[in-house]
Amino acid sequence: LMLRRLNQRRRALSDLRAAEKLEPSEHRIVVTRALVLSDQGKHTEALSTIDPVIDAHPKDAESLHARAVIQFRRQRFDEAEDDLDEAMRLRKSFEAAYLLRGQILEKRRQYKRARDQYERALATSAKSVEQLYAQKTARARIRALDRRSGPTVVSSSTSSDCRRFIPAANMTIAIKCKK
Repeated sequence: LMLRRLNQRRRALSDLRAAEKLEPSEHRIVVTRALVLSDQGKHTEALSTIDPVIDAHPKDAESLHARAVIQFRRQRFDEAEDDLDEAMRLRKSFEAAYLLRGQILEKRRQYKRARDQYERALATSAKSVEQLYAQKTARARIRALDRRSGPTVVSSSTSSDCRRFIPAANMTIAIKCKK
């Protein structure tokens, strides 16, 4: 994963192939390989790599999300959303899925709905590096949307608190909702 983040895709693919030989039953290695192929612009090959994984593990939210990422990069937003719907049904708090759905909505110029998805990504308690990265990106997308229309208060539909983005602090805080 680190080689992928550092844009060292050839080395990442080489390491992933070696890992597959050591752990052929570990499907997450194949999922990561598919994402690296997509990073290289090889979307068709990435899909043909990930589809058998999803066929074998249809309830794996991360695999569905990865295929959604590949579909998003191909500008196939409907297919990406179908996979996101299923991934989010399987895993309720899925920061990266909320982030990707927000990006799809932005591409469709549905900015208010996109912002809501970014806020939902921030409403979870992130623990892993991937979750924290998704939240960092969600904050950046909210800032970009705020530059378009100015900051807003967004009410959370899943809890009784509201959230407010504070541009100067570059963060979102929970506030009491006015009823």
